[in-house]
Amino acid sequence: MIQYGRLSVVGVIRYSSFPDTAAIAGTSNAVNSSSSLQEGQCKNKNTKVVSRLTERHRLIAEGRLPPVTYEWEKELWAKRERFGTYGLASGVKPEELWPSVEEIQEEEAIGWYVKYSDALKNVEDAKESEHANTLTRLKEVAALENKYPEMLREFLESRKEVVPVKSKQELEAEQQAKDMLDYYGYEISPSDPRFPILFEKMTEAKKKVSGSQINGERGTIVEETYIAKERKREETREKRFLILLLYVLALNIYVYFKQEYLMMSNASDFAVQKQHQQYSIVEYIGYNGGGTCGYCHKEEANPTNIGVMGYHLSCEHFNQLLDRGCNRSGKYLYKPMIANTCCPQYTIRLDVNSFRLSRAQKKVLRRMNDFLQKDVRPNERQKITEYNVVKKKTERSTISSNSQVKRVQDNEEKIPLELRKKGRKKKVLRQERAFQKMRDKGINIMEAQRIRREKEESRRRTLNSFIITYSPETFKHKLEVRLVDVNSSQFYETFQESFKLYEKYQTTVHHNASCNRNGYRVFLADSPLFSDEKGGSKSMALGSYHQQYYLDGRLIAVGVVDVLPRCLSAKYLYYDPDYEFLTLGTYTALREIAFTQELAKERPQLHYYYMGFYIHSCQKMRYKKCFRPSDLLCDRSFTWVPLEKCLEMMERYGERIEAFAPDAPVAENCPIESVRCLYKMNILSYQILLNLPDFKETETFMEEYARIVGPVAREMLLYRN
Repeated sequence: MIQYGRLSVVGVIRYSSFPDTAAIAGTSNAVNSSSSLQEGQCKNKNTKVVSRLTERHRLIAEGRLPPVTYEWEKELWAKRERFGTYGLASGVKPEELWPSVEEIQEEEAIGWYVKYSDALKNVEDAKESEHANTLTRLKEVAALENKYPEMLREFLESRKEVVPVKSKQELEAEQQAKDMLDYYGYEISPSDPRFPILFEKMTEAKKKVSGSQINGERGTIVEETYIAKERKREETREKRFLILLLYVLALNIYVYFKQEYLMMSNASDFAVQKQHQQYSIVEYIGYNGGGTCGYCHKEEANPTNIGVMGYHLSCEHFNQLLDRGCNRSGKYLYKPMIANTCCPQYTIRLDVNSFRLSRAQKKVLRRMNDFLQKDVRPNERQKITEYNVVKKKTERSTISSNSQVKRVQDNEEKIPLELRKKGRKKKVLRQERAFQKMRDKGINIMEAQRIRREKEESRRRTLNSFIITYSPETFKHKLEVRLVDVNSSQFYETFQESFKLYEKYQTTVHHNASCNRNGYRVFLADSPLFSDEKGGSKSMALGSYHQQYYLDGRLIAVGVVDVLPRCLSAKYLYYDPDYEFLTLGTYTALREIAFTQELAKERPQLHYYYMGFYIHSCQKMRYKKCFRPSDLLCDRSFTWVPLEKCLEMMERYGERIEAFAPDAPVAENCPIESVRCLYKMNILSYQILLNLPDFKETETFMEEYARIVGPVAREMLLYRN
């Protein structure tokens, strides 16, 4: 049955006299004659009603009038509803439906019907009531505004804290902490367990300078002259750094124009510089104040390194400092103290002429080549490789499964019985059989081994063979390596892009969100190095460079390197974490080794690749031992020892070893009398400086400086004021 409004259609299946025929008839209640036709059809014996509704509901669905069947249909409200639906056809008399007097009175009592005048009056009354409430609220607000100053004063008085009166001991502790801050330069809490020890050291130091005696509960009373001198030194420290830059420029002009310089009679051995040249100028900084270790993130109370500030440094001098265990961070030159640091650091270098690729390093190079040529990611390559390996193993096992047993039996028959009883390795047995065959044929075994090694060496793939040239037809990606001088205009053009990559690397990899341009510039962009080579015949000048790696025009990695007379020193690497699957740390190191090999062709002495420091206790630094053959620097004799021997000593005696070559003589130090100093625009030795009437020595670091720097202290200039 389908119903649309008051029109309904009922499907009826009528069976005819023929057994396989049927017809569907539709009826409509729009006309009364149609309903009678429907009733006539339903009464036919050959007609069947398909609808499952009851007779009453089918009549309602068809829009026809159902009969009064139930008692509730005889009630007044049901009659009214029936009359409202079917009208006069319902058979209900209209006079029965009229409301009674009681019903009319009830509706009037409820008040559903209101006169228009009464409704207007109710609206006006509501407006007047709302206006009166608003005036009352405004009066309350005005009264509160008048009381606001007094309430505010009471609130502020209630918030005042009573400042407790400090005792004499607390005041003395504060004064001691203030004195410690003035002396050491950083704040130390009185509750710190180091406080009494450091305070005692400060007291003894001031006692030596001032000569005053301990008096009273506060301890040592420092003379006012000493305090004034210390304050004056703090005020002039910043000026000294600015003036020093002017000294560097003025010094070159001074040496160029001034041919002779006459000093006092007792300084006749002062050497006058008669040729224009650039000088290496450094300033002693001293020990650091401890802090957090950058590798294991532990707090270190003792100083971990000692350093100098390099304002102007030649590449030759810096190469010599590298060979004494020093390194640089920007313009700051430092040497780790192996005895104090929690993570001992050893300078490591690699001879690129003897470098051999390991299996893991070849895998990194192939991974990069597959990505550049075929856009194969590591996971995809692993699946392909595993499939090929399984396929080859299956084929190999199918071919040789029947012959393996026979080969083993034949080999056992050929091996002498006495050798089999000794349980020697099969490799050794095969080697001895081969040697015996050579002897029988009269072949020289040593010569045969040499020829075989030469053949294997010729077949071995070199590092350059893995560095393929870009071809637009066969490559999916383009990798471009650019070498940018830190003092060139190209470096400043790419500075913003490099800093953004560095910021992303620090935030993602090291979780350091406090990166800024100034810190990046001081750490990686500023360099004190200058080239002192004579002549410009070389294709590349010595100095500091950034090796930038661009993938499809996007900067993905930057390696900071120093090209020095005898080595290429790698300082730092940062890369895009999105391309970590390419193992950019190892790949860029291999590219730097290849770059060093190219430099060695033009500069035969430049055949070492310095990888910074090797830290055996730091897992992320152990990858450096995979680059072989490498050497570690002995911290006592400053001689190079093979890495394998050093690792064996660390496994046996622990990771803190100050002398990898205990039998080697102690390294040569520079006598402090021969240290060259820069004092008031004059270049003179420390011995002459002490004899000047206007110079008074107040420092004690000269011996420490000469020990760290070594013989190069005779050539560099130590700034003194």
